[in-house]
Amino acid sequence: EFENYATLREIGDLPSRETIENSRTLLDKDLGQEKIELLNEGFGEWTRSQYFHFVKAAAKFGRDDITSIAADMDMSEGAVEGYSAAFWQYGPTELKKDEWERVSSSVERGEKKIAKRRKLTSLLTKFVSTFENPLEEMVFA
Repeated sequence: EFENYATLREIGDLPSRETIENSRTLLDKDLGQEKIELLNEGFGEWTRSQYFHFVKAAAKFGRDDITSIAADMDMSEGAVEGYSAAFWQYGPTELKKDEWERVSSSVERGEKKIAKRRKLTSLLTKFVSTFENPLEEMVFA
């Protein structure tokens, strides 16, 4: 398709942007139809910015917190859940190696921060619960 685009551009026969967006392809009819079917079968409606938003939200909330990721992305939980399942299952094999390493390490760093925050919260709660009246008994220097 890139070759078709380049060729059409060189000869000055490039269709309008609107035509390209409506047809979703520059390929011949059979290949174009196959491309549309494959896109519809997968996650063709997801944009590149939504992909980056998903990765950032997964790092922020953890890969398993679909509810928070969906709320952050302003999407339905069902849409995010399906994408997330496919992303974590096929990402290691379908993304380029350096892209997968970047994405997975980003999410893992975020999950470590979440775990650290939970641990500190738990320790603080345990410490405060050792006092009968923490507001009066605790001294802040």
